Amino acid sequence: MLYPTHKRFGILWGLVAIPIGVILGLIPIISFKMSSSEMLMIVLCGVVGMRGALFGAEFPDIDSPTSIPRQKHKIIGRIFDLCGVKHRGKYSHDYLSIGLTFVIIYFLVHITGERFVQAIVEGNTTLGTLAYLGVLFFVYVVANMVVDTILWVANLVKNKRMWAIVNKKRVVISLMISAPLVLILTLTGVFDIKSVFGSISLKQSLSSAMILVTSLKIYTIFSLVGAYSHLFADMLTKDGVSICFVKISPMGIISNVRKIPILGKFLVPLDPKTGGRWEDIVRYVVTGLCIPASVLAVMVMTGYEL
Repeated sequence: MLYPTHKRFGILWGLVAIPIGVILGLIPIISFKMSSSEMLMIVLCGVVGMRGALFGAEFPDIDSPTSIPRQKHKIIGRIFDLCGVKHRGKYSHDYLSIGLTFVIIYFLVHITGERFVQAIVEGNTTLGTLAYLGVLFFVYVVANMVVDTILWVANLVKNKRMWAIVNKKRVVISLMISAPLVLILTLTGVFDIKSVFGSISLKQSLSSAMILVTSLKIYTIFSLVGAYSHLFADMLTKDGVSICFVKISPMGIISNVRKIPILGKFLVPLDPKTGGRWEDIVRYVVTGLCIPASVLAVMVMTGYEL
């Protein structure tokens, strides 16, 4: 599958993962009994999760030198090159290896996060200040998502000039978007800019540290969801993927049916190849499913009983 299709799959799987997270108790339900800051942080955690799903949907293709994900994540691409990772090789397009990668990252975040919080409890004011400033991580993520949305609209309407300008001034636009977001965080009591220049209480530091660690865990989990959405999407083409380093290609078998004289192309009218009409149909279907998935995610997060 091509980059636009993988992004749609990442969005759909990310949206579906939100209700599952609520059911499993990983994501809290928004309640009117909560303070405005608590409700805002839950929403922001959801945004971080979706961002993770989109990153995960790109991750397996970072190993391709000419891919868009490779251009966006050059450092990871260089690490792949140093490790000898090949495109569609045994690592990047295998369910087991991708799963192990994000599970290891999750446990590293968990262990490091616990030590980070414990150090703040023991009175490390430097880490406490860093934790408090770490809330601005949310601002960075949200601002970049807005910029990505603008780029997506520019690409949708085929306005190359708009896309080029926004992409070139991405940092400046992100900073412009960040300013009002910081103001909202300040008004809702999540972040107080005055505390940065004064004294940050232990309660503020611990609260920020927990938010930061939790957001990184959510990002990692949703990244795995997005990565698996990528592999699932590739299973819908004849190139296939690997499970436990064993290559499987269900659509490759179906594609061979087309070779049957006379009846082949009647039974399988579309060739399940990357970039063909089959992929266009799959992308349209997945895009359409994102609408009810969005509604379901909002309903579940707000406590609506199905």
